[in-house]
Amino acid sequence: MSAVLSWLIQGLAGVLAVAMAVVSLLERKPIWAMAKQTWREAVRKKAFWLVMLFALIILAATVFLRAAGSEAAREERRLRIMVEVSFRTMSLFSVLAAIFLTSLSLPSDISDRQIFTLLSKPLSRWGLIAGKILGFCLVTFTMLFLMAAVTLVLLEKTAASAPPEARENILAAREIIRPGEVLLLAWRKPALEGNRILLPMRPQIPPGSLFRFEAPELAGLSGQKEVLAQFRFHHFRDENNRIPYTPDELRDCSVEFELIDPATRRAQFRRAPIQPENGLSKPFPVPGDFLATGSLGVRVVRLEPPPQVEGPISFLRSAETARWVFRGLDRSDLTSLPPAGNAASTAAGTVLSPRPAALDQQVTARVRLRAVSRQGFYSGSRPVELRIGYRWPEDVQPRGHVTITVLDGRAATFGLPPEAVSNRGDLVLDLEMPLDAPFYPGYDNQDYGITLLSAPRSFEFNVLKAILMVSMQVILLIAVTAAASTFLSWPVTALTALFVYASGSFVPFFGDLIESVEKSGLHGMGSHSHGPVEEHHMSWMDHIVKGVLEALRIVLPDLSRFSPLNFLGQGYSVSVAELMHAFAYLCIFATFSLAAGWLIFRRRSVE
Repeated sequence: MSAVLSWLIQGLAGVLAVAMAVVSLLERKPIWAMAKQTWREAVRKKAFWLVMLFALIILAATVFLRAAGSEAAREERRLRIMVEVSFRTMSLFSVLAAIFLTSLSLPSDISDRQIFTLLSKPLSRWGLIAGKILGFCLVTFTMLFLMAAVTLVLLEKTAASAPPEARENILAAREIIRPGEVLLLAWRKPALEGNRILLPMRPQIPPGSLFRFEAPELAGLSGQKEVLAQFRFHHFRDENNRIPYTPDELRDCSVEFELIDPATRRAQFRRAPIQPENGLSKPFPVPGDFLATGSLGVRVVRLEPPPQVEGPISFLRSAETARWVFRGLDRSDLTSLPPAGNAASTAAGTVLSPRPAALDQQVTARVRLRAVSRQGFYSGSRPVELRIGYRWPEDVQPRGHVTITVLDGRAATFGLPPEAVSNRGDLVLDLEMPLDAPFYPGYDNQDYGITLLSAPRSFEFNVLKAILMVSMQVILLIAVTAAASTFLSWPVTALTALFVYASGSFVPFFGDLIESVEKSGLHGMGSHSHGPVEEHHMSWMDHIVKGVLEALRIVLPDLSRFSPLNFLGQGYSVSVAELMHAFAYLCIFATFSLAAGWLIFRRRSVE
């Protein structure tokens, strides 16, 4: 459902963008003339060059930054700080210039009565707003590309004297390759109720997941022709013992699965209706010869309705394995020269397992997980050791494994031999949880999990994509400022735009605040409870605060969507998908902002 909604939103954004382009083309000559005039007026102002001077001074000062640690770690941190400071400087100064230039333009034209001259030409009020926005976009593009050119020169000069490992980790611009399929493999102990087998199933089950139920008592049932079994699911009720599904969603409540004989690998497809009131499925027959080994395999094909679990992260438990399946890989696009030495250090300070000296190339993978103890407490900075096996999809036994040490929430890289990828471009990575594991790792298949990294790409092209992402943020704020300037004075417009810019960076945090208010109320927002949360009844003040936060989250733009530092700071390539998502979000928010501003401006008297 979320994927369909995402495609619908992006399609709507594309339609709106095309509509805006068509409207602009109808008056392209007047709009372009207005844009050129706006650009000339802006670059002639001393304030523009003063802002540029301050920005260039800060960019040049990044050369003198220093960091502590060993030589390789010191130079890597230095390059990372240079990248982060440079792009934060470019973003801040371009946004400030865009806000103040845009907020001053239209109100000053109205107060100086210059707007009569402009509207006397073949230019509508919409064309006037569009031309000014286009002109200020050109101004900020000029600033961004000038600052980006200076940043590239400084980074290349600094990286020339840095160790190869530091340049590789920061300037490699590797693309992140996500798995095509994520599965869960779990071993469970079934419960026997007479001659009926009760199979417990965990709440979150990705399609294709494989469960194996083992108990010596199952072998004693193998002499029977058929044995009845039924599932017990735990995802149909939330923590308040309520069913969070609509009647329509529960109309076809069922599970489609395959019974698997562990000895012969035979499989039989089955479908069983489920009673959501108690989570029990309708009993289904199991051939007795499927139980000869004292175990039974079940592969979940489809679960309807899909589980609704609180929070995006799924934590592995004891005797469970998370499996990431990659297909269609190009081995030459993954291998690259490894860092110097037989061990590598990540930014989090974790040391990877030694690399076999015989390999002169490796496939680079990345792991980023959340870790909790058995009692449900986050491990924080405590190191957690993980064993990750690799195989081809058709292999029964792993082809090898690596043991790495990671920190909670930190990204770490590790190497695999090129032979881990099959000739068809397939690779399976397994993260196994032993029975005595003191911590449980969690993943959400997007931010947390295991991914592969491509061979190094062009850092210059990656900077260009990052500049495009930052420019989208500037365009959005120009649209908001231009819309506000149609009915507000320039000081109020500037303050409004600055408020939107400052608050837009905290929009993702509003979701955490809303969740905290729902769970523990205003009195518990500052507490950090890791155990079970008692049921809380929201007061009228809690409802007011929650409503305000939800309204701010809807009205304010989420500027974190336009930050490339999550990629650049770690040496990753800004993906085309992220650029498209940012562009779709820009089109939606800017369209509504400009529509509101234009509707007000077209009815406003400028006399």
